[in-house]
Amino acid sequence: MKFLPSPSFAATALRLAACVLLLLDATSQAPRTAEPLVITHVKTSLAADAPESSLVIENGRIARILPASAPLPPAMRVIDAKGIFGLPAFVDAASWSACVTPEPKIDQDLPADMRADVQIDMRSANRKGVEPAFRAAAALDFTQDEAKAWRDAGFGALLAAPHGELLAGTSALIVTRDAAARDAVLAPDVFAHAAFAASGQGYPSTLMGYTAQLRQFVLDARHHDELAARALAGRPGPRPAFDPELEAFGAVLRRERRVLAEAHAAADIDRWLALADELGFDVAIVGGNQAFERADVLARRNVPVILTLEWGDGPDDPDAKQDEPKPAAGGEAPETTPAAKPETPPSGEAPQQPQGDAAKSHENAGDKAADTATDAKRFEYVEPLAVRRAKRARWVERRDCAKVLAAKGVRFAFGTANGGASDLLGKVKQLVEAGLARDVALRALTSGAAELLGAPRLGRLEVGMDANVALWTADPLGKDARLAWLVVDGFAHEFDLEANPPLEGKPDEGVDASGTWTLKIEASQEPPETLELTMTPDGKVSGKVRATHPMTQAEITADLAGRVAQKRMQLTTSIDLGQFKIDAAYDGTLSGDAWQGTVVVKGPFGEQKFDFEATRQPK
Repeated sequence: MKFLPSPSFAATALRLAACVLLLLDATSQAPRTAEPLVITHVKTSLAADAPESSLVIENGRIARILPASAPLPPAMRVIDAKGIFGLPAFVDAASWSACVTPEPKIDQDLPADMRADVQIDMRSANRKGVEPAFRAAAALDFTQDEAKAWRDAGFGALLAAPHGELLAGTSALIVTRDAAARDAVLAPDVFAHAAFAASGQGYPSTLMGYTAQLRQFVLDARHHDELAARALAGRPGPRPAFDPELEAFGAVLRRERRVLAEAHAAADIDRWLALADELGFDVAIVGGNQAFERADVLARRNVPVILTLEWGDGPDDPDAKQDEPKPAAGGEAPETTPAAKPETPPSGEAPQQPQGDAAKSHENAGDKAADTATDAKRFEYVEPLAVRRAKRARWVERRDCAKVLAAKGVRFAFGTANGGASDLLGKVKQLVEAGLARDVALRALTSGAAELLGAPRLGRLEVGMDANVALWTADPLGKDARLAWLVVDGFAHEFDLEANPPLEGKPDEGVDASGTWTLKIEASQEPPETLELTMTPDGKVSGKVRATHPMTQAEITADLAGRVAQKRMQLTTSIDLGQFKIDAAYDGTLSGDAWQGTVVVKGPFGEQKFDFEATRQPK
């Protein structure tokens, strides 16, 4: 006789099982507060003679800073820094990656009565491009992979910002540790974001229309505030409408919140400054490629700038000295490509020469080929030297914008915008190499950014500050620095220093990456890529990648560049897909005719990492 559980017994068992699952799930979740932690033998500055200290971290804050010789507190996790540098974790002052900006609902009026006469008043709620009530803090979309990408570059916090609309909403300052959205938010409403842009069809769609739309909305917001004040005071007049967009903009009009306006061109900076004066709000600039042209005005008016460092690819310097051919390994001169030679006839036979008409035909063919090559060279367009110099000079001006702002006393920080954290750090390193003071660049990534974002507990290693600490093996703005540890909100993340060692040295004997490779990216449904590579004896690699356009299925081609050291090869490329670009960085180990590793792909979708396998085609 089988035992059949009663419905009540089954329900009780299910409830017990659910309780067990909930308990197991709760124990597997990351805690909201970090365990007590002490970082020992850490240098808190980049000075060579900086003393070593111990950072005591409790409840996500730096509780004490002790001399290295002082006894350590009991019952704490200990991280031995072994004398490397402890610096504040970087702060990304403007990123579009952590939230998705929705398209505003345009028409918020009743439908127009098509039977009525012509209306003498305009529609009062055309909201194309206008949604100041949107809050990034309530719509965070920051995946664990994205958070890891920011941590890998040493960033402990970033500004998750809406963008691309006339009034896009408010941004939120968040941390980069793995956490629920409610635990990741440091400040829910930092800036009100604006741009001369609006998604959707219809009015406005031009610069004049955007300006008129903004003026009208600000007038409506002021009128809404007046009606609300009259109603609160019990004075007569129409009641204010329930309009979250108008109410949200009140903080800007009361100068409780600053507008962060997207502007690369100097003319757009002028327009935003003029609108701020006319409509009565405080403004800051994000983008700022040409902010150097308005540095005096920005300094005088105390308008801060968040530089996104979108220089584009720099044109070659026409006055740069050409590199001389480098000797091959062993001190021998590099091989040159030999001219084509006729095949050697079998032993004992004289080489055959064309006779009669065949000889004339052979000579004519050679003359025509030479003429064709000469014509192609003659009609190849080369830009005048003055034009190339002007293009290079203009690009250098954009790149060196931070140097001009620093010299004029303009407050600035750095932001990724549509880019990635590692790209931003790489460009800041370029700025330092180009002459930007190292301490100025480091401040723009740490305390300067925190001050600009209104986050007084970030950006410094002092008692009472949030425990956002990065441990670097060397100066992070130098060439050989590696990130060993990153503490965010008191939570420690360790990095394997042996996983991706710096690319140093020459190729091992017999290692040559030249040839045509077929590369397949794991988890990709696209056809394999084709890489055509040429490697010099010193390890420099150049070539092309041929891939399939994901939308049109047409073949696309892009240049590749990189180098080989020992058995490891790194390559980078930028693929133009029309409306946007995708950057890819390959890193893998060579073994004969095989190459395996990982590729980091960056684009409007953020940053993603995949495994790949490549095989060299037979010659």
